[in-house]
Amino acid sequence: MPFVRIETNQTADVVASAAIVKEVTALVLKVKPEVERRGIAVSLHHNCVLSFDGDATKAAVVITMTNARMPHEVTLPLTQGLTAITKKYYGADPLRTYAFYHELTELHLVGLMGVTFEELRAAAPAAPAAPVPPAPPEK
Repeated sequence: MPFVRIETNQTADVVASAAIVKEVTALVLKVKPEVERRGIAVSLHHNCVLSFDGDATKAAVVITMTNARMPHEVTLPLTQGLTAITKKYYGADPLRTYAFYHELTELHLVGLMGVTFEELRAAAPAAPAAPVPPAPPEK
């Protein structure tokens, strides 16, 4: 499940926050359609103390996203889309919008339902073996 966290020194009301979550979710699904079956978590943090070059008065945004696979062909359109969304809703200049991506490569680094993904994977039933095609008839 991709996790997107957006932190800003700006405010947003409930309606704008819902729209941001909807647009971010749609963007992630567009760029990474394989995640649809697992869902996407989006966390918004408004009114944070956030400064760039010591100036906390201008709109600033820091975005972090964690997912299993984050190659350049994924992070570039995500960065473009997330920058556009944060400019639209927070008025943040792209020069004051940072995006950080993290690849989740170790299953023990994420937990769900009181266990880590490592335990969840170990407990999951094995995929059924592919059927073996019959041998061709002897001549």
